Amino acid sequence: MRRRTRGFTLLETVIYIALLTLIMGGTLAATYELLSGQSRASGHNTTQEEGSFVLGKFAWAMGQITATSTPSIVSPHTNDLDITTVSGRVQLCLASSAIWIRQGGTGGACGDTSYRPLTTENVEVIGLDLTYLPAVAGAPEGIMASTTINGETFRMTRYLRK
Repeated sequence: MRRRTRGFTLLETVIYIALLTLIMGGTLAATYELLSGQSRASGHNTTQEEGSFVLGKFAWAMGQITATSTPSIVSPHTNDLDITTVSGRVQLCLASSAIWIRQGGTGGACGDTSYRPLTTENVEVIGLDLTYLPAVAGAPEGIMASTTINGETFRMTRYLRK
């Protein structure tokens, strides 16, 4: 007499559960890597956007310059810039790990209510270095701006053509 079997044996069930566990583990690991990679890419994009915006604002201010005042010419390196443009006075400074700008106005400390932040709270600004470049051998004077945002350095040089 022949015995009829229905269903799985215990060994087959254990093998199927082990295979399912491996497949689910691999799927979860791949999903985690995709999500963390997306987060890193998003953070990098935010940093690039902030750096480009700050340098764009700096280029805008320097493109309209009519006179440069202290402290940028007095000291070769500073983290404050005070310039006079065709549209008025513009001041850039670093305070509380953010870059601030003020158009017009006098007095007050960097970052007070008369200033507006150029960077958002999504990034941390480590430094702002503004370097005065004197006119040498027929080349015009200029100012080089360098800032570090979330560990990435952004630089640009703007020559003053008065």
